[in-house]
Amino acid sequence: MALFYPTYFGPISTYGNMLRAKEVEFEVWDNFERQTYRNRCYILGPNGKQLLSVPLYHNISDRKPKSREMLIDYKDNWVINHIRSLDTAYSGSPFYEFYRDDLLEALNSKPEYLHQLQKRCHDFVFTALDETLIWRETSNFQVETEQDYRFLVKAKGKVDTGYTVEPYVQVFKDRHGFESDLSILDLIFNLGPEAASFLI
Repeated sequence: MALFYPTYFGPISTYGNMLRAKEVEFEVWDNFERQTYRNRCYILGPNGKQLLSVPLYHNISDRKPKSREMLIDYKDNWVINHIRSLDTAYSGSPFYEFYRDDLLEALNSKPEYLHQLQKRCHDFVFTALDETLIWRETSNFQVETEQDYRFLVKAKGKVDTGYTVEPYVQVFKDRHGFESDLSILDLIFNLGPEAASFLI
């Protein structure tokens, strides 16, 4: 079973590796690290590559919080901002309107914890891809495993994903050129039902 960190609509390469693995375990007992795809993703908007980030906090002061203990901060209403950004970026894409209601349902569910939101994200993605992924969460921290993809969660620096994202049609490609390995949402909204076969 392949080991991944759960993400907030993570990169295309992460989902490509998940589909190759068929069975996935999500590590949720690690010490939470910031500036990763756990709570952020990148989309392509009219002004280029754009970051969407879920604000977090934790109420534990005496130690580093575990990933499954991270609480989502709703005081600045980031959900509305993310929806507006997605509307602006993808209203011109072929399939956005088809998936929008399900996406809004996932985002507007307003779970308390980040790992609950990540579950809703993965449910949305695999429903949109029309693919079944066998997955579970870890019950304790995994020090090492044979198929370890946890490094894919790093959002900073160059990471060899072991997966090549071939160019596909993007809404603002003519303005900014092709942006590789954006959020899986970019692939779904632009390719629709063909996204799964593209990944595989």
